[in-house]
Amino acid sequence: MGQKYSGTNINTITGFEIAAKKPIDPRMQVDTKADLEKIQYQWVGMTVFVEDEGEDYQLKTSGWVKKSTQGPKGDKGETGAVGPKGADGKSAYEVWVAQPGNAGKSEQEYLASLKGAKGDKGETGAAGAKGEKGDRGETGAVGPQGAEGAQGPAGQKGEKGDPFSIAKVYKSVAEMNSGYAADGVPQGGFVVINTGNVEDEDNAKLFYKGTAKYEYLTDLSGAQGMTGPKGETGATGKQGPVGPQGENGAKGDKGEKGEPGDNVRVGTEYDTAKQTKLFFKIVN
Repeated sequence: MGQKYSGTNINTITGFEIAAKKPIDPRMQVDTKADLEKIQYQWVGMTVFVEDEGEDYQLKTSGWVKKSTQGPKGDKGETGAVGPKGADGKSAYEVWVAQPGNAGKSEQEYLASLKGAKGDKGETGAAGAKGEKGDRGETGAVGPQGAEGAQGPAGQKGEKGDPFSIAKVYKSVAEMNSGYAADGVPQGGFVVINTGNVEDEDNAKLFYKGTAKYEYLTDLSGAQGMTGPKGETGATGKQGPVGPQGENGAKGDKGEKGEPGDNVRVGTEYDTAKQTKLFFKIVN
């Protein structure tokens, strides 16, 4: 049964379009037959139920008629002749642009006007079926370095290692290299160079035996220490041997004349010797 309308206030029919358009629900209800004439908007074919009579009334061109008094349905008439082709109708854009405020607007503006206001968010749809596995994507760029992590727990105590030892001492690097193949030093063993000269740059260098040759590891010589305090004077040594005779010196100045000496006597005995003078020739 449709909506019920009674009394004299039957000017607006809720649920119907006015201006001679066909309503959504063509059937209404009023209290009495007299109320049929109070319906302001009427159209041929509309049906109204009159409650006090319990009958439906339908509006015909001749007026309101009980539907129950209608005669039987007649036979279907013959199909009429095809009418002439009507004029081409206007496009939606032409209809739109003819409306007030749209004159001179473009089709793009018309299309933009068709977009309505954003609607309310719809309900979440059902989960779709799982799709096929896609192709592997390209490797992404390296991300920024992360923050330093917390320190991990202490590791377990390792096994006791072998003590450090020198397997062989060589006098030179050349001797070490030539003895690599047959010196009996195991791979990973240590050898040291001892040239006997602390000033030698190869002295005290440490090597380990690699897979194909000896590899340099480090220099065991320490850095030169600070100068120590001056020591005490040592004891006097023994006198050395006499050196070779030196060359003659330059001639000295002539000395002063000496005092006369005693006469020289010639003889075998002093008392019986004859006194005489003796001269000496000095040869330079």
